Amino acid sequence: MRAADSSLMPTFIRKQRTLGMVFGGALLTLSLSACGQTAPSATHQPSTITIKSSGMTSLWSYRPHPLVALKPFNVNVSLRTANGKPVTNAHIVVSLHMTIMDMPHQTMVLQNVGHGHYQGHGIFLMAGTWDMTANVDALGHHTKENISVNVSD
Repeated sequence: MRAADSSLMPTFIRKQRTLGMVFGGALLTLSLSACGQTAPSATHQPSTITIKSSGMTSLWSYRPHPLVALKPFNVNVSLRTANGKPVTNAHIVVSLHMTIMDMPHQTMVLQNVGHGHYQGHGIFLMAGTWDMTANVDALGHHTKENISVNVSD
């Protein structure tokens, strides 16, 4: 019986090592993907998003694209009425919130630079998916607009 047990032992140990290596590799892959790491894109042009709401059209752009953690980024917003006139007296506050981790919220007030254009800048604290939520007060209306962005490291 003892000889049979000892002949099975090396096979058992080999299976344990293989299983451990497979499990360890899977765990490493999951942990890297959970951190929200994304491969940088080849383009560095601004990303542009158009949102229509409450009788207004807002054109959002941000750069750099892709966004990079711990590097400054700029947000530009152009507000127009439904008939295309610039909205000149808006108040826009953008809140940054990481969707998968409990990171501190960041806010930035966009500055009116004239003719319906507003600008601001910020820094994402880490890589992953973030929501940029804008509270826009303009033309006697309050709208809330949300844009999800991926931030690389």
